[in-house]
Amino acid sequence: MKIIDLNCDMGENKCDDGSVIRYISSANIACGGHAGDFDTIRKSIRLAKAKGVKVGAHPGYADKENFGRLETGQEPKFILETVLGQIRTFVSIAEKENSTISHIKLHGALYSRAATDYNLMLLLVSGVIKEFGNIPFFTLAGSESEKAVQAAGGFYFSEGFADREYDRTGKLISRKIKGSVLHDKEYIAERVLNMVMTGKLKSIDGEESDASIDTICLHGDTPGAVLIAEAINEILTLNNIIIGRRDAL
Repeated sequence: MKIIDLNCDMGENKCDDGSVIRYISSANIACGGHAGDFDTIRKSIRLAKAKGVKVGAHPGYADKENFGRLETGQEPKFILETVLGQIRTFVSIAEKENSTISHIKLHGALYSRAATDYNLMLLLVSGVIKEFGNIPFFTLAGSESEKAVQAAGGFYFSEGFADREYDRTGKLISRKIKGSVLHDKEYIAERVLNMVMTGKLKSIDGEESDASIDTICLHGDTPGAVLIAEAINEILTLNNIIIGRRDAL
């Protein structure tokens, strides 16, 4: 029987977190960079804990004005300190809530940059391991970020995207391009099922590439996110696919 993790970004004030939490197994909680503050982190952790959903830190560029989706060109060492600071905040609050950080997922433009910038990702993973221990990262399937995690001696969960289009190389299409974000819940659900069952990613022009997916991301700010999450959950369950997290080891 197959098992797949379904994750969603939360604590961003962009989604009905209380509804979407019913359909996912992992929550990526914004920790003050692109969105979020002490109160939203605490509330999100409590919500996830009550529903048995794993919680992870979702650090990004400290750029709330652009929701962390604009490339800043910042120096790697500065980015490292920014990311570590956000994770420190998350871990501190999680400990007070008797919860444990289960993963780290970079956000937005930083996630995309790390997917192609091996040295940046190596620096980030090494820094996290040094301060917090070996916390798994969610990484774009088949990307440079996965090679960097391995080189640093870390662990990763390969991530596929439910509501985003890919190019032929397996990279995400820019949000600036029309059609890069998907909205049809039935189409998205079927797409996710195919991704999980076949281990294939289909590009925007119909080309397929191999991908071993551990976790599927749904963006909380995609319109209709709750209905999309429900549709994905339903189609996976009907096909005897368990929604949950496998061990990283």
